[in-house]
Amino acid sequence: MIKKFNWLLIAAITIMMSSCTADDMKNSYNQGMVDFTVKTAIPHGITTYASHNGGATNVSSTYYNLRYILEAWTKESPPRLAYRGYRIVQNNFTGTSVDFTARLLALEYDFVFWADFVDASVTAPVSGAGAGDLYYKTNDGYTDAQLIADPTLDKGLTDILLRQDALAPAYNVSDEARDAFYAVKSVDLRTTSQIGAVTLYRPFGKFRLVSLDVVDGYLSTTPILKSKIEYTGTTDFPAGFNAQTGAVNTSVTIDLSAPLTSGIETETAVVGGVNYPNASILALDYIFAAPTQTA
Repeated sequence: MIKKFNWLLIAAITIMMSSCTADDMKNSYNQGMVDFTVKTAIPHGITTYASHNGGATNVSSTYYNLRYILEAWTKESPPRLAYRGYRIVQNNFTGTSVDFTARLLALEYDFVFWADFVDASVTAPVSGAGAGDLYYKTNDGYTDAQLIADPTLDKGLTDILLRQDALAPAYNVSDEARDAFYAVKSVDLRTTSQIGAVTLYRPFGKFRLVSLDVVDGYLSTTPILKSKIEYTGTTDFPAGFNAQTGAVNTSVTIDLSAPLTSGIETETAVVGGVNYPNASILALDYIFAAPTQTA
């Protein structure tokens, strides 16, 4: 009986030690600050239905840089912005990934990612009103410190707006630099700091107005110099986007009288499964169309 009792006691102590060890491992991030690293990139092959290459393959690094933004939003009620960081890529837009390394309190978060083109003069993170924004307003004029300090502002990447002033004098079509990308990843820093890689996706529908007449010789002696697109019969044009929820904002009023476009380009267009070399791309546009993800 004594031997049996001793054996049971040893077994019980062993189980308790194992349980404590498991709990310690499980709760290793339960409190305090957690260091994390997350890697992200835009897709290497960027195509969409009824379109050819995306902006990242057509935008020149001579005039633009690609800016990545990461925001960490807590899953508290209400959510609050706990972190906002930037990375700038100056070339090889579709072949370069970026790392975000930071320290946050061990909580549940939505990590919200956004990548868009900025002027080539923006070579380092810019915080403050404008924050280097080119075509999309990503902080509504607030500084990062203001956004993080005041949860009631509820801005940042949850309220991205197409900048009317950047498209002046009217809504601008045929600008590949308007391409952009986003992603959302739920992260629980109470249980892990290993987040892995995140691929961003295009939140737009992209369309192109293509002419095949030149291919058949109809316009071979009359070069196409300009084209015009007008949006009519709509009052709910999606000019805003919430990168956390994937919802579009149709309450923004913008001037939809598209200006004349110039510099018509030619490329091989695929129409109905048939390749048409030297087709004329008269105009193109990117329109928010989330939550469907198109790479």
